[in-house]
Amino acid sequence: MSPSTKERRYPRIDLPRGMSVAWQCSGKRATSRVVTLGLGGLYANAPDPPSVGDLIQVLFDIPGGEVRAGAMVRDSHSGKGMGIEFVAMSPEARGRLHNLMEKLSTNGTSAKRRSTRVFQDVFLTVTGVDASGQPFVEKTATVYLSLHGCSYLSRHAGVKMSRVSLEVLPQEAGAPPRALQARVVWNGGFKNLPGVSHVGVEFESPGNVWGLAKPPEDWRQENTFAEPKATAFEAEMKTLLAIANSGTYYQLLGVTPDSPLSEVRHHYYELVRKCHPDRHMDRPELMQILQKLMHSVNLAYKTLADNIVRENYDRGLVASGAFALGLAKSELQHTSEESVKEAQKCYRARNYGGAILWMRKAVDIEPTSSRYRTLLARSLSAVSIYRREAIEHLEKAIDLDSLNAAAHFHLAELYEQMELPWRSKLLYRKVLEIEPGNKKARERLRMLELENQKSGTGKRAFLDHIFGRSFK
Repeated sequence: MSPSTKERRYPRIDLPRGMSVAWQCSGKRATSRVVTLGLGGLYANAPDPPSVGDLIQVLFDIPGGEVRAGAMVRDSHSGKGMGIEFVAMSPEARGRLHNLMEKLSTNGTSAKRRSTRVFQDVFLTVTGVDASGQPFVEKTATVYLSLHGCSYLSRHAGVKMSRVSLEVLPQEAGAPPRALQARVVWNGGFKNLPGVSHVGVEFESPGNVWGLAKPPEDWRQENTFAEPKATAFEAEMKTLLAIANSGTYYQLLGVTPDSPLSEVRHHYYELVRKCHPDRHMDRPELMQILQKLMHSVNLAYKTLADNIVRENYDRGLVASGAFALGLAKSELQHTSEESVKEAQKCYRARNYGGAILWMRKAVDIEPTSSRYRTLLARSLSAVSIYRREAIEHLEKAIDLDSLNAAAHFHLAELYEQMELPWRSKLLYRKVLEIEPGNKKARERLRMLELENQKSGTGKRAFLDHIFGRSFK
């Protein structure tokens, strides 16, 4: 049963943007995103939640200070999340939580919204890729709409942060449909409508695309639709295409020769969700790039997913020494330092695909070089789908040389991008231990501390505070 459908002694309020809660149970420690919050408990997303009836400890920060509580798991769904009931809380923490709930109840979540919601049916055609990686096209209608997005009913569970293409049917007769890009920010189900999801999306560029004759007042300051800027996305696609033209199948999918099929499949689906031409029908200028890229991605997956074909491919790479898909081999042999110089030229020119290829070669030549792994990670982090691999190389670089300040700094930057400031602060402090005069690390640490103070959090990372240990 959905947590929102159960009768409660205290009402819970949706937190569309969520907040983090640290929790521990039977030696397991984790952080989760809070979906709903009330005086009596909360519901949080968790891929592997504790069982119903388990006692857990939780800690989360709200304006006015921290809230620490003992709680019992009342609702648990593997792969989804858990609902918990507070069973022990200090009077001070209870007072802070009560003040927050009063404020949220008085203001309503709409006061926190960037634009007013209007509950109105508008017909849509939605194109995207579902949670299983299968592309879909469906016709539906909105539940509500706003200047910044909308929600609609769907039979395809969307993946959070995945992109969808919307075609809005006009309200006025004879007007052409309007195409736009959006990303899924939340989705939920209905107790009495099995198989139907309620999906919320946010536009890449806000605007009144609905053709309402009398839009809310706060819409009128931005009542024209601005086409989304595709510069960053286009640059990323060109980088991936460069890797497809000049790299190995492993490099294109962001895996290694030792990666199991499950990891290969996971990376393949990530690329499909991001790069499939059907998801970018409103960008005809990118169709040729995306079609070429998807051809290479599909070919790479078919090769690496078949054990026999993969073994033959690996033997071919070993025999030829090739680092290419066959479209742009280099006949020259370069030393590791020459490869680094070529990579740095590519990086300065923002040719991240070229930089990745050259730095991979340098790391292949000298796999124990902490510096080379740091430089490779810097290039990988410029392409969002390779950030996980970038983190792996930075962690390896730190293992190889614990005094590599650059590796600590770049890893801290990546954690900031992933909205993990508590980890970033620990790493920035480590940089300052290694290089006390590092101005960039000192400034970033100062900014993070200021952000903590503004949001009412303490000076220590709340995960350290509850668990009494530091992250690597």
